[in-house]
Amino acid sequence: MNSSTKARVASVATTVYVVVALGGYRPACVVSPVGTATALGQIRPRPIISRTIGPPCESSPIFSRTVSRTSVGFGNSVESSVELARRAWTRLDYKAALDTLDRARSDFRETPPLLAAYGSVYLKAEEPSRARQYLDRAIKLDGGCAEAMLGEAEASLLEHNYAAAEDWLRRLLTTNPTDNKNASSGHVLMARVRLETGDRVEAEAEAARAIKADPENAHALYIMAFLRAAQRKPAQVRSLAQRALEIDPYLAGARRLLSQYLNGSAGYSQKVDAVAMHHFEAGKALEAQGRIGEALSEYEAAASAEPGYYRALIALAGLNLMQREYNKAVAAASRALEVDPEGAIANMEIAYAQIGLGEQSRTEIGATDYSLRFYQDRLEPVKSSLLRLVFPDYDKLSGKGRFVLGKSVSGLASFLPGLASVSARHYLLRIDQSVSECAGFKELRDRTTFDGRYYASIRGVGGRIALSGIEYLDEASRGGFNAIAHEFAHQVHETAMSVEDQNAIRRLYATAVREGRALDYYAAANEFEYFATGYEAFVSGFKRPGATLTARHTRDELRARDPGLFSLLAKMADKSAQGGAD
Repeated sequence: MNSSTKARVASVATTVYVVVALGGYRPACVVSPVGTATALGQIRPRPIISRTIGPPCESSPIFSRTVSRTSVGFGNSVESSVELARRAWTRLDYKAALDTLDRARSDFRETPPLLAAYGSVYLKAEEPSRARQYLDRAIKLDGGCAEAMLGEAEASLLEHNYAAAEDWLRRLLTTNPTDNKNASSGHVLMARVRLETGDRVEAEAEAARAIKADPENAHALYIMAFLRAAQRKPAQVRSLAQRALEIDPYLAGARRLLSQYLNGSAGYSQKVDAVAMHHFEAGKALEAQGRIGEALSEYEAAASAEPGYYRALIALAGLNLMQREYNKAVAAASRALEVDPEGAIANMEIAYAQIGLGEQSRTEIGATDYSLRFYQDRLEPVKSSLLRLVFPDYDKLSGKGRFVLGKSVSGLASFLPGLASVSARHYLLRIDQSVSECAGFKELRDRTTFDGRYYASIRGVGGRIALSGIEYLDEASRGGFNAIAHEFAHQVHETAMSVEDQNAIRRLYATAVREGRALDYYAAANEFEYFATGYEAFVSGFKRPGATLTARHTRDELRARDPGLFSLLAKMADKSAQGGAD
């Protein structure tokens, strides 16, 4: 992201709503972060073993409130069965939710609330068409079923049919004015409609109505936290996100948002046992060599010798994320949070582990695996020798990681020689590594961006020398926001682009703002975000239904909405394609 005076910092798009970074800092130089070969399965992942969030993480106090309400059991009525299913899908176990509903369906008659609950499970799995098979039947049986109307509205929202979503919500709010919980959920969905259609003022009003109707609605608190972030009110962001997580600790988006506003230091100032320190340092050395299994053993030994060793615990969580051992990642990161509740990395790791669990749970019930679609897409050839120069961690990536990186830069690959000629570099941060741990960035440890986030807790810094979290590769491959592409576009724009091209972008930006063609409010902020947002859309053939707001844009949308920018990017991509591979 970009500031017209200095540089940018990066953020990440997460489920439901995301805050995109808005300000930044440009360092003079940096050396490569150590051991970037680890993160979220981009380095030769092992087979999937864990699926649901089980005892390892639920033993943590941060999950205790939800656990007390989510014990496994059998409902003795449709209502109790639906409640048990709700608890299961809240815990990201969609199969358990469906199993519970199937039992109720065989034991009791098929009722509208039961059908609506089936729909809810598939909505959580981002399958609106499958959800409608149940929701439509529920509405046919009872046109006033509040849960079914909410489901129909959410399905329409996932399909970006905002008029239909609004119609369903108005119907709900008119016919169920005294049903506080469903009314609150209705206002939450209406807030999302307003956000996605660009009306943040009315979105805030709807979020306030949702909180008034049900102060325990975690999603309402989360959306309000997002809005406060856009208003640059960091104290309120922290307070609202923390309240949301106290109610629903599985709300990964809220935790990811919160992590950017935390800067805990207790875990980094620990004095630990010499034996534990020795194991930790040995683990780091092994991780840098790609010897992941041995590194895991060393981190486990460090955490055993010093049970509250924060850095060992977040390193252990990071490697478990890479191995797709999401339960173990949550368990280790939760232990780290007990040492330092303000730990940004530990919070972020829990969020990404929960996102991973959600993905596993989705595919287990037959939902679309968007990563398969992503990897089946065509990749324009890019010279790997140039990628290695600009992205020094290229050789540490798996084949899939290289595919994502190649796709992220392919449209602007013709600028790679120019970047290389000025020694531009783009390093990838380990999941357990903060920006301020890297040489050249250490002075950022306690500084904040202009919107109140901590530099030490964000996942990227841009400019001639750039840093990006390696988790962005996984996010892009799952049909989410391609932050690597966005950041690379900034790097090209600021460092390697001709004055002629920069002037062309400036003219296109002015026209787009004047004619309302910018992809979203963030793209309209300045010419740098305009170009980077457009490029990210240009390289995105599709986006998953849950990708919203600034994360949802695609190549087809850019072509239709802003043909001028699309044409410029197409010319740059054609020139890049002529370069071919090595």
